[in-house]
Amino acid sequence: MFECRKCGRRNEEHYRFCLGCGGSLADQKDLEVTRASNPIVRTSDLRQCNHCNVEVAPSDVFCGACGKSLEQSPDTVPEGPFLVAIEPDGSEGYRHPIVRGENELGRTVAPFTDDPFVSPRHVTFRWDGSTLEVVDARGPNGVFVRIHQPAGLRHGARIRVGLELLEFEDLGHAEQMIFTTDDTAVHGSPDANSWGRLKRIAAPDVASHVWMLSGDEVSIGREQGDITFMGDGFVSGDHARIFRDGQSACIEDVGSSNGTFVEVEPPRALVDGDLLLIGQQLVKVALG
Repeated sequence: MFECRKCGRRNEEHYRFCLGCGGSLADQKDLEVTRASNPIVRTSDLRQCNHCNVEVAPSDVFCGACGKSLEQSPDTVPEGPFLVAIEPDGSEGYRHPIVRGENELGRTVAPFTDDPFVSPRHVTFRWDGSTLEVVDARGPNGVFVRIHQPAGLRHGARIRVGLELLEFEDLGHAEQMIFTTDDTAVHGSPDANSWGRLKRIAAPDVASHVWMLSGDEVSIGREQGDITFMGDGFVSGDHARIFRDGQSACIEDVGSSNGTFVEVEPPRALVDGDLLLIGQQLVKVALG
């Protein structure tokens, strides 16, 4: 068992995130290895961040408190939008400035450096001085935005709930699986008046589980609801619901701790405070 250094919760050794606070256990283990294999930084070697005056190690490139570049003076800090990295403990970290025009980002750019789930050219942000738009490059993993009110679901829309990747299918648009040339009816279980399917994606084009959606709404949670993910500590007990609004399907977060994210339909205009999930990194939009 490994004890989380942030909240004290004991977790199985193979867990990557704490079930108590959601902090990264892998980062804590790496830090312990680093401290054990490297000499302790002497107090006399510490320097101050020229933005927030917090003490930092001499080898640091960015400030751990405010996330700003230690090589950048306050006078040269650009104005305008930023993407603010959200750390595993919920604090704000590195701030990536967005300049006027097109800003193409991928895994070679902080805060997405070395994230294997981020494509080399993953997403573009367009800033014209008044409106910030996000354009997904349509790579394999997409860009997701946290919803704060009911959002419509198109056929094929992807959803991230906790650590789960889900895909919605509207049965009115779903392709027929089996074709016959002589009008023979094909056996199948009754569909119970289903209007949609929700697939749990395990790998590209591979669904590990499929739920048929029927009735007025379908609830999603960790321990209660029509669809449950009992092994996912990032899913709240009562997390989200999918429901019908006329002929359209919608999803709504019902007050979960970690939010419900829907894949961005490009281009999408962003507002101050929007939260985006890009690869494994959560970032907040700060318009200045």
